[in-house]
Amino acid sequence: AASGGKFKVEAIRVDGPADLPTALARLTNRADVLWSLNEPVVYNPETARSLLLFSLRNRIPLVGQSPAWVRAGALYALERDYDDVGAQCAYEALRILKGEAAATLPPAPPRKVRYALNQRTAAELQLTLTDAILHGAVEVVN
Repeated sequence: AASGGKFKVEAIRVDGPADLPTALARLTNRADVLWSLNEPVVYNPETARSLLLFSLRNRIPLVGQSPAWVRAGALYALERDYDDVGAQCAYEALRILKGEAAATLPPAPPRKVRYALNQRTAAELQLTLTDAILHGAVEVVN
């Protein structure tokens, strides 16, 4: 999607918790959304507070790594519907058992994605969440 010109992704390498403040400072007044990869060396309980505070102070929505991050203050988080992932795996296994070669099966992304929202953070960031968005969430933090 980024290569289509709709948005630009800027990756900033962070090798450890000590690099996080410098990386965040580079994003001030430049980023519209902050998204972190699930990297426990960099994003852990020690750094979560500074990441969440940066997001709120700079009015840059943080995409959390899980609903726990949303409960802590991230605007939203995406996650897979693990029950459906299990059903997808069973379907692929049946295809293999019926004779299809596993190597010929293309990778299959999750069919269902779930999300959690933090309504309080949205208000702090002066964002309006529609009823449709709120009703589609598996968890809404008020």
